[in-house]
Amino acid sequence: MSRRMARETALRTLFQQEFQDLPWQEAFQNSLEEAEGMTEKNIAFSKEIVEGVNLRRLDLDSALDEFAVDWRIERVARLEKTVLRMALFELMFMEDVPRGVSVNEAIELVKTFSTEEAAKFVNGILGNVIKHMNFLPEKVKKDEDSK
Repeated sequence: MSRRMARETALRTLFQQEFQDLPWQEAFQNSLEEAEGMTEKNIAFSKEIVEGVNLRRLDLDSALDEFAVDWRIERVARLEKTVLRMALFELMFMEDVPRGVSVNEAIELVKTFSTEEAAKFVNGILGNVIKHMNFLPEKVKKDEDSK
């Protein structure tokens, strides 16, 4: 199985949390039951995304607010918002995932579970994020140092 299945599992988990207000561990376990044939490596990858998005949600939403020009994060549809959080987490905190792969996978997830128009929206925001990528890790680090 590929990392795509791992990302879909992470998306199902995070989306389930949005609607059912479950702890991420319970939602992740539910999602794993639907994901047949995932390797331990892909389960770990999926778990890293889910755990990271939950841990860094405020940082991710703050960055998304900054780069979603003319859009407030609370106005973005839940599915697109979830995919954007996942992609941004990968871009900011998962050094082993190439930027282009993170963006492409986010777009493909949105195309699969939403619309072509939503995929263009996600692509635009992530394009803006990539353009300013050098700023993001410094900003997050600076925010952590001040806590």
